[in-house]
Amino acid sequence: MNNRDIAKKISEVYPLNWSELQNVLNKLFINRLEKNLINICFLSGLLQGDTDDEEILLEEFGLTMDAANWCSNFLYEFSKVMNSQERVNTVKENISLVGLEDGNILPKSIVIRVEDAEEELKIKDINCTVSFKESYDKEIGRINISGEIKHGYGKNRLLFLIAYNDKNEVIDWKAETKLSDKEGTEIFNSEMSFPIDEKLLGIYIRPALNPLGS
Repeated sequence: MNNRDIAKKISEVYPLNWSELQNVLNKLFINRLEKNLINICFLSGLLQGDTDDEEILLEEFGLTMDAANWCSNFLYEFSKVMNSQERVNTVKENISLVGLEDGNILPKSIVIRVEDAEEELKIKDINCTVSFKESYDKEIGRINISGEIKHGYGKNRLLFLIAYNDKNEVIDWKAETKLSDKEGTEIFNSEMSFPIDEKLLGIYIRPALNPLGS
């Protein structure tokens, strides 16, 4: 991704906090160095507009000139996006299940992948769909998460699904899918439920080592 595309994605959750920024960065196909430099832009206050003194990158954060120049270019693109008509809505919307019908598909943006964990555990790709499931109990909201995961060789791996509400609280989680040790593609299908008036902030899909062993 180029800096303008990265800037567009980050602008969608502005005003920023650390948690929101990490959510966005974990979903982007950018390398670790770029993530670290963007985090430094945040920690320095440059990304939020708290300061415009880019010398802080060299003097206080000890960046090389090349790294500081990358940050400068990124901040320039971010500023252009923030001041353009492309930034239609700066408020991240949480998803309400109230009023949905059985089978309604939730936006793909609700799914949050954890790139570092995927790389460490040799996960090649994850594709999934999140849909609403009607419940006999009208006070309960149910969702189905189904898809496939492509992975390389590895041992003792689980796929964790963690749902967060708009207060960043865990409202349900599942760890039902144990991945094969062999390279291949597997199907996963899990269901979550929680009070229907909860608003979904995101569903983390995170591979991890099985804490109970094989």
